[in-house]
Amino acid sequence: MKPPQEEDLDDDAEISEDSEVSESDEDEDTGLTENQNRLLYLISLYTRTGNPGTEEEGQWLRKPALIVLIYEGIVAGVLDFDYAPSSQSVGNRRVWLNVSQEGKSDVEFLREEELLNGLQMSSKSFQPITCYQISEKGDRKS
Repeated sequence: MKPPQEEDLDDDAEISEDSEVSESDEDEDTGLTENQNRLLYLISLYTRTGNPGTEEEGQWLRKPALIVLIYEGIVAGVLDFDYAPSSQSVGNRRVWLNVSQEGKSDVEFLREEELLNGLQMSSKSFQPITCYQISEKGDRKS
């Protein structure tokens, strides 16, 4: 095997320096924590706002589904939250879900910052359900 030449090493160094510059250009300071940015991006993947004046409808994410997505993000190592089992009402049944209180708190923070829209709905059994959607302001930040 032939040893690398000095010219080859210089070319590789220039490439890695360029890639570092482009990564720092992509990172914008949104004023949110890394977990909040990832959570906002996660919600933006599953929701969209509707356009008034057109027939395009928005998509919403129900809170139980969001709780599951947060848990899956924690298990995958994408979100840095803790979780614990909690009894939740899903449909007409009580089930145990691994719920992250930190994740729920960050969702509420994103709502307060108007980065997420919230909607209270009633289920078939007349139980209140909260749904979330990325807002226009949040879509620009994600």
